[in-house]
Amino acid sequence: LQLVKTKKGAHLVSSCFILDRDFGEEGLKRIAMGDCAVNIDYTDTIDNLQADMEDVLDIATSAELELEAELINTLPIDLHFKATAHDIAARPLNSIRATIYADGEEDGIIPGVSIEGQSTLTPVRIVFEAKDREELKQLDKVFLNLKAEANETKSGISLKASQSVQFKNISLRIKKVNL
Repeated sequence: LQLVKTKKGAHLVSSCFILDRDFGEEGLKRIAMGDCAVNIDYTDTIDNLQADMEDVLDIATSAELELEAELINTLPIDLHFKATAHDIAARPLNSIRATIYADGEEDGIIPGVSIEGQSTLTPVRIVFEAKDREELKQLDKVFLNLKAEANETKSGISLKASQSVQFKNISLRIKKVNL
């Protein structure tokens, strides 16, 4: 906990909580929250795709993969969702393009709640287009990243330990493949 006092003579104190958490291969992640700002940058990984789909990915010249999920958000802030493809060593596969549809819109924005105690349920669909045969053969991980930067929460709702973001009903399928 970091307390920052304002100018001399003022009786206001600002606080900021900074959490650094080790995420193994993904490295250190920082979450900072304070009374005047919120900064969330969280990444989760779906891995071992190669083990599940190697028989197809090894012979394909191009493919389109589709990940579908439902995202439940009880935070009072909008989240910006991004997905990237990576190899077994967690290096990005830049030629594999990810397009994110959140509630049918191609913007990747997951709405926050505006009434305390409620949640938003957002259907999410990510389409991965892979046109490089070598990178397709290396595909092993998908990083799912949620970011939020806000100076205030919706409707003045405070952040609480009981609020969360949860992915449910995740499925990944090969939608189209060229051999």
